[in-house]
Amino acid sequence: MVLSHWMILKINPNNGSPLYSIFLMKKILLLSFLSVSLSFHAQTPCSDGFAGPYPCNHIDLQAFMPLADLNFASNTNDIWGWVSPNTGREYALVGCDHGTVFVDITNPTQPFNVGRLATHTTGSLWRDLEAYQNYCFIGSEAPGHGIQIFDLLQLDGITEFPATFEETAHYAGVGRSHTLNIDQATGFMYIMGSDTYSGGLHIVDVNDPLNPTLLGGFSEDGYTHDGYALVYNGPDADWLGKEVVVACNDDALTIVDVDDKTDCQYISTLVYPNLGYVHQGWFTKDFRYFLMDDELDEMDFDQNTRTHIFDLVDLDAPVYMGFYEHNSPSIDHNIYVLDQFVYESNYRSGVRVLDAILVEDAELSEIAYFDLFPNNDFAVFSGTWSNYPYLPSGNVIATSMYDGFFILKPTMVILPEDTITVCNSGTFDITVNANLHFPLSIAVEGVGVDFNGSGPIITGPGTYPVSLTGSWNEQVATLHLQSTSGNDYEFPITLAACNTSGIVEPFAVRLIVSPNPANEEITIKGIDPHSNISIYDAMGRLVVQKNAVGQVQISISVRELASGIYTLTSGKESVKFERL
Repeated sequence: MVLSHWMILKINPNNGSPLYSIFLMKKILLLSFLSVSLSFHAQTPCSDGFAGPYPCNHIDLQAFMPLADLNFASNTNDIWGWVSPNTGREYALVGCDHGTVFVDITNPTQPFNVGRLATHTTGSLWRDLEAYQNYCFIGSEAPGHGIQIFDLLQLDGITEFPATFEETAHYAGVGRSHTLNIDQATGFMYIMGSDTYSGGLHIVDVNDPLNPTLLGGFSEDGYTHDGYALVYNGPDADWLGKEVVVACNDDALTIVDVDDKTDCQYISTLVYPNLGYVHQGWFTKDFRYFLMDDELDEMDFDQNTRTHIFDLVDLDAPVYMGFYEHNSPSIDHNIYVLDQFVYESNYRSGVRVLDAILVEDAELSEIAYFDLFPNNDFAVFSGTWSNYPYLPSGNVIATSMYDGFFILKPTMVILPEDTITVCNSGTFDITVNANLHFPLSIAVEGVGVDFNGSGPIITGPGTYPVSLTGSWNEQVATLHLQSTSGNDYEFPITLAACNTSGIVEPFAVRLIVSPNPANEEITIKGIDPHSNISIYDAMGRLVVQKNAVGQVQISISVRELASGIYTLTSGKESVKFERL
């Protein structure tokens, strides 16, 4: 959300500006809806376009937690998810005006408040947070707030709820800040919109979370509102393996070379027609296209919500491809991409899900939504601030600023929730509810060479059988729904072990990672001698790739990886391991 930086530059609070008046009135406009939403907590499927009072399409309501249950917060803002490596419990990390509330959402229909970490200084409308190495890093626009660091592992041990927490550590290298982004592969945190480096990138090493260390910064392009940091793994060979940041810099989209933190270099910048405020964005799954929201173009140019599309095949010369225009004028805020699905928090029109399978043609299409603010879709700063779609359960968590937060269950494609135990020419069903890019063919990969997974051509919404033949070990495989465009939708599925006699066997893996969990180094046995080793983080980003051609066993250092669960692939097989 654009904050005081934008308000100071573009609005004089004392001149009676209509926009400023709207901003101050947002709580009043929501009072009538609060009386409805506060009494509506229960799990409710989306049926005939509604889940209770909430307009919806292919997204069910699991639960709603009002502000009163979040330690009587005045508003929510950012949200993130975390899964305990010790218990597997899922938690929502909910930013609020008064601090951060940690909610156990393992049972998504009965969430409960585990406890609250109070703000470091004073309350603020703005708070931004992310998890890294089982720690939560929290920034705020509150003066002197710095970055709070909180050990998330203590959440599992709480027995009296809600608890009152103390911060585990604190980084005072900034006072206020607007957003932060942590490259999970490198352990570098990029603080943006702070009172340092002209509001540009402030780079901190958090590989030792309790002892964060300033590495450098980038101020040449001025204020950065938000950004996406990564070790580049896209189609531009010139930048492969180097760390870059795609920065949303208020008045331009800017790409920065941050491989040398002490000497960050400008790569390129790009503007586009009807630019209001370059706010936030996310890469598509192939790291070629960047999808971005503009927070002020709806108000500045009296137009509907637009999701902007950029081709970054050449980081030195990015190309603006155009935009997808939504059917309402609500302000778009935060975007996240999971496989081909784009999850957008668009304030008063709610969480909208777009299909990006044809993004190469500058084409997006809406396939699902859940409207957290049913009253209207006006271009006003209230409604859903952000969402998090990366939980293993498939649930999506989203904040609604002056209501609370929601746990949602997308139903665009329904897969078996438990381990699939079919064996020896068995089948299981998938249900496609959304209007995907039909026709689609079915394939299953990530299993042994004597395995085949197939099914009928998917021609439209409906339930379809997936047939498995051969033998396989217990493992996570990938279900592909392949489009005639050459792109596909990918879904992880868990298969129980099966031999050719049709007997479900005890756990056994052909591809073996040891030790598991690991601290320093892993040894991989049973690898495909014709392929490379690839390691992906929990968000599906490639973090390690190793040439393993001609080898059946290899050792790889994982000391540079953050704590968490990773997927290692070799040929068509994959296995998960934990980095402690």
